[in-house]
Amino acid sequence: MDSSNHNIIISDEEDQVGHESNVAATPTTQTSTGTTTEKGKSNRKRQKTSIVWKYFTELNEKYPDGKKRAACNICGIKYICESSHGTGNMHTPMEKCVKKDHGDIGQLLLSQGQGSMLMRFTKFDPEKFCELAVEAILKHDLPFRFVQYEGIRAMFKYAYDNIKMPSRNTAKSDVLKMYKREKDKLKIVLGSLPGRIYLTSDLWTSISTDGYISLTAHYVDLDWKLQKKILNFCLMPPPHTGIALSEKIYTFFTDWGIERKLFSLTLDNASSNDCFVELLKSQLNLKNALLRDGEFFHVRYCVHILNLIVQDGLKEIDESVIKIRENIKYVKGSLGRKKKFMDCVAQVSLESKKGLRGDVPTRWNSTYVMLDSALFYHRAFIHLQLSDSNYRHCPSQEEWSKVEKISNLLRVFHKVTCLFSGTSYPTANLYFPQVFLIQHTLKEALTDNDSFMRIMGSHMHAKFDKYWSKYSDTLFELFELYSVNLSHVVPSTSSSKKQVSETEGLDDSESLFQDFEKREEEDAPVSRVTELQLYFNEKRLDRKKELDILTFWKGEQFQHPILSRLACDVMAIPISTVASESAFSTGDRVLNKYRSSLLPETVQALICTRDWIHGKSSK
Repeated sequence: MDSSNHNIIISDEEDQVGHESNVAATPTTQTSTGTTTEKGKSNRKRQKTSIVWKYFTELNEKYPDGKKRAACNICGIKYICESSHGTGNMHTPMEKCVKKDHGDIGQLLLSQGQGSMLMRFTKFDPEKFCELAVEAILKHDLPFRFVQYEGIRAMFKYAYDNIKMPSRNTAKSDVLKMYKREKDKLKIVLGSLPGRIYLTSDLWTSISTDGYISLTAHYVDLDWKLQKKILNFCLMPPPHTGIALSEKIYTFFTDWGIERKLFSLTLDNASSNDCFVELLKSQLNLKNALLRDGEFFHVRYCVHILNLIVQDGLKEIDESVIKIRENIKYVKGSLGRKKKFMDCVAQVSLESKKGLRGDVPTRWNSTYVMLDSALFYHRAFIHLQLSDSNYRHCPSQEEWSKVEKISNLLRVFHKVTCLFSGTSYPTANLYFPQVFLIQHTLKEALTDNDSFMRIMGSHMHAKFDKYWSKYSDTLFELFELYSVNLSHVVPSTSSSKKQVSETEGLDDSESLFQDFEKREEEDAPVSRVTELQLYFNEKRLDRKKELDILTFWKGEQFQHPILSRLACDVMAIPISTVASESAFSTGDRVLNKYRSSLLPETVQALICTRDWIHGKSSK
């Protein structure tokens, strides 16, 4: 036998000194100190010097194939370490161990998983880095030159020495590419919606006096979750006439391909909007795109109507409100007066964190906040009159009573305004009960004992009747329309086959009587019970119980298929334009005094892409 087949490797790759012996030719004897040949030479086990043994530990376990194993000290994975294989097969897993700390901060990235920040190591990807830089610019409203800041470049250079930062022109180009990519994705989503789309729109003037128009889409997705997306934030040059606005908005519709999926458009009460909506309805009706020729298309901004109602009432504002305003100005006039007032607050054991609030006379909600804070501290005002000789215009008890009545009246409008201004939850289901509450409050004011309350109530009730004087049966009309359009989702109740077979096997006389009974049934009046009637006959839910309205109707879609689809469409109607107005807050940050020369196309890409990618996380 060739002796080369019996070579035993007792050292690793770093120790290349071989030790050959002919096992068959040289007998050995076993001693307590190791293996000894006949010549008396000791063959001791050499120490492992390869670098791999810093990361692996040899195992003493026995395996079916008879080969030894070594386990990674970091991840625990086992590899063959038989002497005949050497340690070459362990170098690769040693270098690429997923849990090994490579010691390069440039490889350290943050990844988000299941709501927590996890640390991971990966190879540096220049394209991914540029994408993250663009997302940071969008999310935090950073200028494009952010990528050229000296401090930012130095920080990333320290993290990864070979990093190549993009230029501001590259960052701008990447934003436009991301806008195009995300727009195509959103088009697919809107086109696949089973329900309809609801829009809000408003106009805005930038710091450079350029006019912009915003269009926001609201819809219920496949998971029955309410969504909103800013579709357009576009330059709108003058004139802002009804014709110009209708042409601009219709261009948006055709660009997105949603003109046949529209349900409603919510606008404020500007006079030009009435003409604008009529022209837009005419264009859409040519394609038969609207329900009942656009009867439900125009939705007025309810918060704006509430504002008009309250403003009419405050035209005849009582002198007591003016007196409260002047008293707060007196207290806030100097640090000494503030300190005296705080001392009075402490002496009457009131909480000082609420604070006195001034108002803007043209904003009724700030007037309500002012009156509410003054009523909270009215005992402190009375005490201040005793301790401050210069304070001589404290309201009388009668005036405090008037202020309390006005505050209670405005509180109802304030709460309803806050409810109607929500964008993260459906507001259409809140419309009727809250408007009914306002009507009831105004009727109580008309019969109040104080003349100033009756005067306020009469002015406000007249404005209320201008917009909300009638109740309609629109729900029944809509249900009939949906019943026709969605008749295919209702299971058929036809029994013609059964009726034909019922006469089979009967003699002539029995068949004759059965035909008579059948004719009687056909001539009798038939009462058809609809889904809507069945729903009204069900037990009413507890009004005070917390209810996610969309989740409720999602669970009813099998029992009430037509009614649930109708509810899905109606509940998503926005009754305010707050969603479009919120886009203007972003516009203020994008088009500030340092970036007022941005191109309109760039402004739209920045605002819309930010909303599509970071809309929820930035709230």
